[in-house]
Amino acid sequence: MGTTVMTFSARPRVLSTNIAQPFTLVGRTPRQTGIGKVAVSSLDVFAPDPNYSDGSGVAGDFVGDSKHHGGAEKAVYLYAREELDDWGEQAGRSYPNGMFGENVTTEGVSWSEILVNQRFSVGSAVLEVSSPRQPCRTFADWLGRKGWVKTFAQHGDCGT
Repeated sequence: MGTTVMTFSARPRVLSTNIAQPFTLVGRTPRQTGIGKVAVSSLDVFAPDPNYSDGSGVAGDFVGDSKHHGGAEKAVYLYAREELDDWGEQAGRSYPNGMFGENVTTEGVSWSEILVNQRFSVGSAVLEVSSPRQPCRTFADWLGRKGWVKTFAQHGDCGT
């Protein structure tokens, strides 16, 4: 097995660590969601059991739709500040860290260049990429953008 060497345009760093502030999102179907994340001083991460219904891999984080989110393959979500800024510019607004549901907001990392099964350190945790994010209806309702799921997915840098 070969070694993958990643090069970054800037020194990668964590800008914020975020956990869910659960609330009821009113959309096509009102539901409890954990998409809105707020900054906390640190995260306690762990490997949940493999099933989606096993929840997040971040202590204290809320998963509203355990049928499609959480478990070992979707335990921690990382997203780039640069992407938040680009989307915010297109929408004519500013998106705070955690707005896209990410547990970790980074700077200097293009998540579309990171490979599945690649491991990296974030603080004292070693994380492994399992899959890119798949946007959902809750995400679209949260942003209030029609066609958002398709637009976000087609962009190709959905975080990991």
